[in-house]
Amino acid sequence: MLSILQNPFSRFLPWVVVASIITGCDSPTEPPAAKPRISEETSSPIYPRQERGTGVNGVAFVPTESCAECHEPQFREWVGSHHDWAMKVATESTVKGNFNNTTYAVHGITTRFFRDNEKFMVETEGPSGEPEIFEIGYTFGVEPLQQYLIAFPKGRLQSFNVAWDTKKEQWFTLYPDEKVPYDDPIHWTGRYQSWNVMCAECHSTNLRNQYDFQTDTFKTVWDEINVSCQACHGPGENHIDWARNINPGQVYEQEEYQLTVNFKESPQAQVDQCARCHSRRHSISIEDDHSGTFLDHYVPETLRSDLYHVDGQIKEEVYVYGSFVQSKMYHAGVSCMDCHNPHTLKPWLPDNALCTSCHSLDPPISRFASLKPKEYDTPDHHHHQVATEAASCVNCHMPERMYMEVDGRRDHSLRIPRPELTVDIGTPNACNQCHEEETPEWALAAVETWYGPRTPTSQTQYARAIAAADKGELGSQQTLLALAQDLDLPSIYRATAVERIEPNNEAALAAVRNLTRDADPLVRLHAVRVSSNLMEPETIESFVALLTDPKRSVRFEAARSLADYPVEMIPDSAASSFESIVQEYAASLEAHGDMPGNRFNLGILRMSQGRGEEAIEAYRTALTMDPFLLPVRFNLAGILNMLGRNAEAEKVLREGIRRHPEEGELYYSLGLLMAESQRWADAAQFLGQAAQRVEGRPRIWYNYALALQQAGDLPGAEKAYQEGLRAIPDDTDLLYAVTVFYLQQGRVEEARIYAEPLVKQHPDNPEYQIMLERIRRQLSPQ
Repeated sequence: MLSILQNPFSRFLPWVVVASIITGCDSPTEPPAAKPRISEETSSPIYPRQERGTGVNGVAFVPTESCAECHEPQFREWVGSHHDWAMKVATESTVKGNFNNTTYAVHGITTRFFRDNEKFMVETEGPSGEPEIFEIGYTFGVEPLQQYLIAFPKGRLQSFNVAWDTKKEQWFTLYPDEKVPYDDPIHWTGRYQSWNVMCAECHSTNLRNQYDFQTDTFKTVWDEINVSCQACHGPGENHIDWARNINPGQVYEQEEYQLTVNFKESPQAQVDQCARCHSRRHSISIEDDHSGTFLDHYVPETLRSDLYHVDGQIKEEVYVYGSFVQSKMYHAGVSCMDCHNPHTLKPWLPDNALCTSCHSLDPPISRFASLKPKEYDTPDHHHHQVATEAASCVNCHMPERMYMEVDGRRDHSLRIPRPELTVDIGTPNACNQCHEEETPEWALAAVETWYGPRTPTSQTQYARAIAAADKGELGSQQTLLALAQDLDLPSIYRATAVERIEPNNEAALAAVRNLTRDADPLVRLHAVRVSSNLMEPETIESFVALLTDPKRSVRFEAARSLADYPVEMIPDSAASSFESIVQEYAASLEAHGDMPGNRFNLGILRMSQGRGEEAIEAYRTALTMDPFLLPVRFNLAGILNMLGRNAEAEKVLREGIRRHPEEGELYYSLGLLMAESQRWADAAQFLGQAAQRVEGRPRIWYNYALALQQAGDLPGAEKAYQEGLRAIPDDTDLLYAVTVFYLQQGRVEEARIYAEPLVKQHPDNPEYQIMLERIRRQLSPQ
């Protein structure tokens, strides 16, 4: 039976935050904000402003100068750091770019940078696609590039896509490979280049976006414009009060300091503090007030194939955390501050001296018991000339990738180069990243000559398992399950393995459901997300138990998944906590409703609650924000169809085809919608387009042929059946349909040709047996 495909994609678009700006910071005294002359299209901007706020338990943030009164050495180290330069008001002393009436041309757009007295101006393509003049409001970062922010209406700051290369001292575009259309959300004037949405919370101290869900407006405030002391240490009011009332000469314990954040709690706690910004993650709390833990405020991305290579090496910009938690060093208790001065952000020691401060003949075994006394900075180990780039520890163990065209970032998974994985599964290796002219086989031979045959490790076993699963190899799902259950692996490996379990693998899903009781919260979270496909009473029990999980991220995931079940299936004892967490989850989505993905998730939640009109509104708003989001478009068309509003659904799908002319699923959904209305000629047209664009989907050919039959185009229907069977020769539905088609035409011999393989595939199906027997009787002589 033909019916509209409600949502051929995932029913849940995960929360996503994609940051695209470098980190940096400003001085403690903020210059007054200028009142710039804005283009006519962007009049009446609302500027961010300074407003003292509070954090956990109402503890207030204090001026940075208060910290400097006692901590002058640390303050001096911080001044001039990337945190200090994270964001500054654009002034003569902060702007590094050339605004001396210079031009930069790319993709047919000429941008002019000039001065208007004290103001820094840019003339470039605006939101209408026409040249306009804008004033630079703020600088963003300092090296190796500096970006510039421009004020727009509704409290937005937009990040301009032409940046200043501070090393080469020249302008360059962040999108050299293609021209971004002015109406695309990724255009510099679009939503995905909004400072408020993509960058703000990690470039200022105690930033509150104060987003208005109904008007899509920001009234952003901060305590400090840049990343100052309390961005990391938390609000300092109590500590300042304590410090001003201590008895001179008395020794105090750490817990008496009245610090909001205790960096001496554990190495992992230190890393979690840095991860608040130095990670690829999305926010789930309305504000990060420095309470709780990392997973109470954020959900980090797993090692997704679009972000990382299958072995966990960095691919896209992922901001360190997801790499570092894979490393042996992290699991041995190494923290960010073991290598980096937290105030200058620079390594404690230069070059190999940093690494050999631990990896030496006299290692600090008292802290890291697994260290072995050994000399590493020697040709006996690295087989290169000492004190050269080739002998640099980081070039082999932390290879660099370039982001934003000029910004090199090192992989913090701190791994041994594995050319054997390059040979077998195509992952990069540090050897060939230097020796580009050589083959991976050459690199492998050299490594085996120096160190002997390569032996498997947890990293290589993980890499091979993920590669096999991505290819759909036989047995790979069981291997993934084994990885997920291996308590010795890094939690991000285990969570990634869980995430890749196929949703139709019921046996594996039942085992994954058991992982909702795992000790690791990241594993629990993804176990909930994946096992929610297993709609059974046991699943409800597992999720209900997690409504009291200590981590907000896990509670949210459990409540979101339970919302898919009829409310009467939720035990009475859990009803109150379930409703409370769902409301908190919805409030979080609204607080972050500046991102279309959160509007989409809100629409899914409202739909599961039976609040269809609110779901439609959420989906429509998400599409207004980003008209290219296909899952939103499918969900909106689906719910409109369910409500009998097919004309609106048709309009949604046709607009999708206009924007995505090669997306076969759109044609398929529109074809099914036409069929539901018995517009058979239109249905056949769109189903035919879908069949040409989507591979391996016999149901599309089946529906296409049926639509042609209904439209009276029998030759076309026959051709569609034949083409479908050439593409998928053993599909049961196609074999059955074409058999019936030929019988209806009285072409019994041709019907037999397809009925026989159908019966061979399904020897126990009585319907197929009877049909073949009738065909044979018709063909046998009387």
